[in-house]
Amino acid sequence: IAQPLVIATTPFAPPLVMTSNAKSVLSGFSIDIMRIVCQKIGEECRFKPLSFKASLEAVKKNEVDLAIGNITILSKRKKHLRFSSPYLESRQQLLTLANSSMENSGEMADKVIGIEASMKEQFLDHLQDHHGKRPVVKTYKNEVELFIALGKGKIDAILLDKPIAEFWFANSAFTFKLLEEPMTLGEGIGIAVAKHNH
Repeated sequence: IAQPLVIATTPFAPPLVMTSNAKSVLSGFSIDIMRIVCQKIGEECRFKPLSFKASLEAVKKNEVDLAIGNITILSKRKKHLRFSSPYLESRQQLLTLANSSMENSGEMADKVIGIEASMKEQFLDHLQDHHGKRPVVKTYKNEVELFIALGKGKIDAILLDKPIAEFWFANSAFTFKLLEEPMTLGEGIGIAVAKHNH
């Protein structure tokens, strides 16, 4: 009997991955993509919810077959993982509180920007290439920590994948606002596979 493909995914990165509280059923754009792939290749696929970092580690250690979600293809990740062709652009968007004086990404100088640790190197490279004076960049483990820091005023804005930032803006009852000029970091959003997995 063929074993199902085990796919690691972050359980909550809307609208790419979402979890229904009632039955822990996964949905979202990335999940739909993976279900179509499984159907096309005739494989049974089983999703395994893990944190973002744990998902990538599980792929590296061959504990799962692949990982999907909001995984940006970065040169440093390609040293340890292989990736599918991107199925979405990896556009990032700054999000801040609705009452913030910031209006666009050109106002980052002298501000404190929160970002997930895994994206710091790529973000700093982007700033060097496209902006003058750099903001202060603070790193956090995950989106929950980013939103807590923003709410407590420890940072001025947070950098998120564009679809995720748009989701929170659209579903926040005017708590947040998007800052103009999204930026492109990385080579797109893709499916991660172990280097030795064929």
